[in-house]
Amino acid sequence: MFHLRQILGITCDGRILWLCDWLKQEIYQCEISNDGGLSIKNIYRMSEIYPVGITVGDGYLWTCDAWSKKIRQHVIDANLTVIKSYSSPGDNPSGLSWDGRNIWSCDLTTGKIYRHLADEKLTVKASFPTVVERLIGFFWDGKYYWSVDSAKGVLYKHKKDAKLSVVGSYAIDLPNKKLGGIFLDKKYIWVTFEGEGLIVRYPRAKILH
Repeated sequence: MFHLRQILGITCDGRILWLCDWLKQEIYQCEISNDGGLSIKNIYRMSEIYPVGITVGDGYLWTCDAWSKKIRQHVIDANLTVIKSYSSPGDNPSGLSWDGRNIWSCDLTTGKIYRHLADEKLTVKASFPTVVERLIGFFWDGKYYWSVDSAKGVLYKHKKDAKLSVVGSYAIDLPNKKLGGIFLDKKYIWVTFEGEGLIVRYPRAKILH
């Protein structure tokens, strides 16, 4: 059983699931078993970081921290050593994603999604406004981009075009639940809830129909 407090960031890299608990200032590296169970491989204590978003890309782990307004690049080693730190384009970064070429971030305060170049400054190449009330996540599933509105409990599907056009929306109808963290891969939707030490995995077809 995980002793979770407030998981806001989730990402999956093959058989490895990464979780970040900003309240405990911890990052969990978990292995997904053949039967769908999770086992903790490593727990990383981030004494000076409050991670709220997490992704894996280009061989590195990336986190964002709303407290310091930073996006950090980590080596996946025994300490998740920070090798670079960048200023977030917004004052309240809330999520990160990697699409195979670029790092993307999103921000609660501006309500915008940002596409960064993978250069020495993590330069913002483009920004996209959204209609999302509370933007807590942005993801790439290999075909579409997805943004998450925790206030309305809605997932928005975006085309890979110059406007990041919305082509669908899906309600996550979970009464008396408030989304904490969420991640989509090709098969599943992983969800955590505010105030609950629980992570739930749904088949995509259960939500995206």
